[in-house]
Amino acid sequence: PLCGLLEEAAAAALPDARIEIDCADEIAVVTDGTLLGQALVNVVTNAVEHARSEVRVEAHVEGATAVVVVLDDGPGIPAEARERIFERFFRVRVSDHRGSGLGLAIASAAAEAAQTTLDLLPAANGAGAAFRFTIPGARLL
Repeated sequence: PLCGLLEEAAAAALPDARIEIDCADEIAVVTDGTLLGQALVNVVTNAVEHARSEVRVEAHVEGATAVVVVLDDGPGIPAEARERIFERFFRVRVSDHRGSGLGLAIASAAAEAAQTTLDLLPAANGAGAAFRFTIPGARLL
């Protein structure tokens, strides 16, 4: 079940974070739950760290594919950093000492190992960031 993975990721992100999850209970995916869970935790944690007030996680089914979108209302990712966002040790803001620049790289590798695609969606600067997981093998329970 996908919703359980999303709820676990939200709980692991940061204890007092405001995370809204929109996921129908009947969505399930056929994948490595541990790897997908790690990827979700890293992306949700990154969103929480950069959000101004909230993070939203939305899940739906498109054919035989589940799509999960993680959105935050933070400053967004500058155009010049978008191509490098999944590189190890890359940080958008050098003055930002909150992380090592490994979270999104680990998320990307874990998603790939789970046969899942992780993409950064287009967004305007200052309009937050949006990441999309595309998980094959979705079904309705």
